[in-house]
Amino acid sequence: MRARWFSCSSPTTRAILPGLLLGPLPSLVALLSLLRNMQPATFVVNNEGRQAHFCPLPGDSPGLYVLYFNQGATHGSRKITGDEPMLPMIFSPESLSDTVLQQQMLRHWQAHNAVVVRVDSSAKTRDNLVRAWDDDLRQIGGQLPNGKPNSRATGIQRSNGLPFGSFATKTRAHSELRRCWRLLAVVLGRDDPFPKPTGGASQPATASSFDGILYTKQTDNFKGLKPHQDAYPPPHGETGQLQALVYVHPTPSGVLRLGCAVAFYPAKDRSLWRDYLLSLVTRWSTSPDVDLRHSPLPGLGSKKGPGKHKIVLGGPRLDKKAAKKLTDAELQATAFNLPEPLRTLAKEASQLKTKTQKPAQFLKQWRSSASCLGKTYSKARLKVLKDLGDAKANRKNTPSNLIRSAHDCTTRAIRFGAPDKLHTWLLHGGRKRRAKTDILQPSGFATKAQKKTGSLSTFPASKKRRR
Repeated sequence: MRARWFSCSSPTTRAILPGLLLGPLPSLVALLSLLRNMQPATFVVNNEGRQAHFCPLPGDSPGLYVLYFNQGATHGSRKITGDEPMLPMIFSPESLSDTVLQQQMLRHWQAHNAVVVRVDSSAKTRDNLVRAWDDDLRQIGGQLPNGKPNSRATGIQRSNGLPFGSFATKTRAHSELRRCWRLLAVVLGRDDPFPKPTGGASQPATASSFDGILYTKQTDNFKGLKPHQDAYPPPHGETGQLQALVYVHPTPSGVLRLGCAVAFYPAKDRSLWRDYLLSLVTRWSTSPDVDLRHSPLPGLGSKKGPGKHKIVLGGPRLDKKAAKKLTDAELQATAFNLPEPLRTLAKEASQLKTKTQKPAQFLKQWRSSASCLGKTYSKARLKVLKDLGDAKANRKNTPSNLIRSAHDCTTRAIRFGAPDKLHTWLLHGGRKRRAKTDILQPSGFATKAQKKTGSLSTFPASKKRRR
């Protein structure tokens, strides 16, 4: 393990600086070339307000690199310009026992709100994934359409069913990526996202997000994402989701970043299982909330005409409205008829009988297992959860928004196998108690009005922030 720093004292920079004194044209060309090749990096802010970045650097060995972080922490992305602090990295996790690796990941998480692991140091793995990406691109015409649902400014691409293509599918199936996710999720208080298979099954019953592809070419005008926290619309809690950003290194020629975003959950909640299958049969991409966020068809600003850019990877698909009308049995039958590998994903997620657990039952179990209740939590919020568990919550003694917020957070904790959401909800104490520097970006299902509340455009420096 080591901490890495990207410095302006690199040989390339040192070669440019003398040229600035000798002649403007050559040095300007060299400087522009350097700027184009700066790496798009993701940054995460720790609990002490310190910002640290991550992206594989040119000198790093080939392989697969993963950044694990929670969207509830302040984060964003930009091109690194030099002298930025870099997140420390864990190498060769396969050589560590589960206990040792889990302890190391927890230390990194507590210090940085993030963990970076080189999960694979094989050039063969890298080459296989690059070939899979090239094949996905070839099938849709060789290049990505401009405009929504793609974004060259943020480097996140979602069109044409790419989150369901060979590249994304093979990346999500990486065993060491899943092992590290499991160890981190469990130590943070979440349910095991990869429970042991039942009798006769070869794979655990698992659901994943079908999130965006991280793809930025040297010619793209990458601007990144401003510092923000992904939040649920008010008055719900802002508890975030655990997410992994997987980077393939080195990237193909002319590409600055290639990877994908992914999240894993145990497939035991009916609503999550259903949304997961809806994504498979409609090919709508998702956020970590598995919420059918974007249509696979290129939209506003995309190329016109009946070209290959209208192709959607993964075979025939259903219209979203029609798919939502299917019963659970009909939806499962449709998913089981999908081409491989999507058919296998549907079958793996359907091994266990899913159910809709009642919040009261869940809260009783959570309270019996929680050992730190009442120490640093909001007393009002703690009382609401207790009342919900006892089916005694009512508007006479408790504000309706607080009841709704507690119920919503509990529902999400059940859906994603994430009891730790309740802990975070209790600690936050509501929007009014959040730090004034936090910028909340709505996540999940939200109306236009809810998306405006808490978004970047709502908090310009010249206006008073709404709390």
